[in-house]
Amino acid sequence: MWEIKKENILDLSFKDFQTKEILYEFDGPKVFTLEKSSILFFAYFSDIDYQNEEYRLIICKTDEAEISNLKIGSISLDQILEKEYLWIVDFDFEDIHKKTTLIKDGFKNIPSDKKPKTGTLLWPHLKHQTEKDHSISDPSNSRGNWNFTYHDFFEAFSVHQNQFDRNFYTVTSESISRLKNRELQIDATYRKIEAAISNTSVNQARSHRTIAYAA
Repeated sequence: MWEIKKENILDLSFKDFQTKEILYEFDGPKVFTLEKSSILFFAYFSDIDYQNEEYRLIICKTDEAEISNLKIGSISLDQILEKEYLWIVDFDFEDIHKKTTLIKDGFKNIPSDKKPKTGTLLWPHLKHQTEKDHSISDPSNSRGNWNFTYHDFFEAFSVHQNQFDRNFYTVTSESISRLKNRELQIDATYRKIEAAISNTSVNQARSHRTIAYAA
């Protein structure tokens, strides 16, 4: 995991903190709030170490008003984390606390791929809503990018899912249309055969009558 340049190791386990609300989840919670003694904290999934089976959160104090603004896209993830003090908290894969580090003015010192980029909103659809409401000239500025590309994956999945739905509908509609046409063709062929059989029967009956008269 990324190196912490300035650190102050604290005996603060966060084990007594309760998860209050999961704001973004992909293969486990990635953005959520914690609460202890009526104090609200914001947690952001920053890094993971598969070899040592540990993961890292960036945690800061927040409040309900800030979280509400985050949910409607008025503020971005990076704005919440740009606090004077941040807690860098490491857990193992069993969610057992390993270490807590308090850093001052530390957001700028966190590697760019381990924190939300400027303007990254909580949910992908907020980007489009923000563009619509504020007529943003450069959509890329309102979006930023998730580390681990969680937002990218979610948005790409949504796009591909919509495309799949459209393709499925098109293919299904075309298939139904072809089946109907084929059914009409079969029906027409059946009627021709039926008519031919009927004509043959009539001709045979006439022939039999002719033979009978001749006899």
